[in-house]
Amino acid sequence: MLARLALFLAIALAFQCETAIVTPRADSAAWLFMAQRQQSGEMPGRDLWDNKLPLIYLVGRAAIATGHPQIFLWLLEAALTAAGAVAVARMVDHGRAYESQPTYAATFAGALLCIASGATSYHAGGYMTECYAMPLSALGALCMVNAARSPTLQRRAVHAVLSGLMWTLAVSFRLPLGLAAVGIAVLTLTQLESTRLRVAFVGCHTLGILGALAVVFVHPLMSGYLHECIDAAILWPLGIGHERIPGPFAQSAISRLGDWAQDIAKLGWLHAAAICGIIMARREQPSWITRLVAVWYVTALASAGWGWASYAHYQYVAIAPMCAAIGLFFKGPVTSIRRYLPRVLVGLTGGIVCFQVASEFHGEVLSLDDTDRMAAVRLVETKGSPTEPVLLWAWGRNADILNKLNRPTGVRHFMAHAYLDMDAGLFNEFVSEFVDEPPEWILEDTRRKKPSLSGPADPSIESRVPSLMTLREFVATGYTRVAVLGPWSIHRLKQPTAMPPATQSTGP
Repeated sequence: MLARLALFLAIALAFQCETAIVTPRADSAAWLFMAQRQQSGEMPGRDLWDNKLPLIYLVGRAAIATGHPQIFLWLLEAALTAAGAVAVARMVDHGRAYESQPTYAATFAGALLCIASGATSYHAGGYMTECYAMPLSALGALCMVNAARSPTLQRRAVHAVLSGLMWTLAVSFRLPLGLAAVGIAVLTLTQLESTRLRVAFVGCHTLGILGALAVVFVHPLMSGYLHECIDAAILWPLGIGHERIPGPFAQSAISRLGDWAQDIAKLGWLHAAAICGIIMARREQPSWITRLVAVWYVTALASAGWGWASYAHYQYVAIAPMCAAIGLFFKGPVTSIRRYLPRVLVGLTGGIVCFQVASEFHGEVLSLDDTDRMAAVRLVETKGSPTEPVLLWAWGRNADILNKLNRPTGVRHFMAHAYLDMDAGLFNEFVSEFVDEPPEWILEDTRRKKPSLSGPADPSIESRVPSLMTLREFVATGYTRVAVLGPWSIHRLKQPTAMPPATQSTGP
């Protein structure tokens, strides 16, 4: 197993090098920023709203503490991926119907997982919640297999506890993955021989779940933001206690389905091989492990389509069951296609992923005009104090400016642009916060397709989100544009006009 682990770690380090060499951006940059602000007492949900449970920010805090956050994240994510690849390989080994069947398929499946994990469409530069959920779910799935097949009751109990622990941690990073966790747990119960074993499995599995919940919620509990954390990261995504108002840029269900299908097509040859693997394995060597992999694969893909939008990195969690299904395909009788297809898949996937990583890095270097961006950062740093709040009215790749400035945002809903995609109700809350306590600075990227704060109004959007007009009017009257640096417009809050001191009459 150690030899496999070393092999998989080397492959994962090579194919996930994007994490180490490309500046964090978008979601990952925002989460690193939230980790930074925790050092100043600003906590997720309470002071900086985001719909993720706290472990992703705590990982960021650990990365920042090392002084080399990108290197830390690269090593951590590669190590987790390698562990997940070992779990997938072990599951493929368990799927062997006869000892005479080939053993190379298990190693091939794990290696393929490490290669595919670096595909930039899914990997998204690293430090994404899915990068942690995927290998943890693989470890959880292996523990469920061991809980059903281990020779002693003690080992079954240990694996049942570990399965609950791993799956709950995975779901804490990617909430919709709960679909897969429930599906596999139910299938595992059907494989236990007696009611006594089923009750023992449920009890031990629940113990593991409780242990994971303690890990997830201990920091919010100790730091006083447990209620806000649960409200933002669990209740809001589930639509409980919140009126979800579709934003003007929200995707329709048909559009999300189209994006979901398009994202599958980005590694379509692997999905095709996975489906063939499940079908062939079921026909040639029926096994409950094949059914488990099939349920895992389908539910993981389904979880990628659950949400207000569909992005390619949501499908990262389907890589593990997909590679396990492909590994099962090569466990059957050796034929010419089973002899050569693994090499074709590894070569094709490796070549395309290498091209994607190289082109992404090249595009990252060319697409960002650091001259203007850094000039905007320096202006705020030189003209203002470290305690003055700064709102970034931009998103996408420019979110790393938050990390560079490391200043308070002045509003809890600091990701206001995204709310026009996901929930206009949150945008209304942001405008109320903004008007009550306006931040000192606004850095606006005028290139964004989202509504401008200082440019022409868009009546079609303001008619659907009236609070946008309130925001624009407040910025127009309450702020002064102090500089324009390329596409960046920098606004500063107007200072109240000082009243001249009253003069006292000394009398005649």
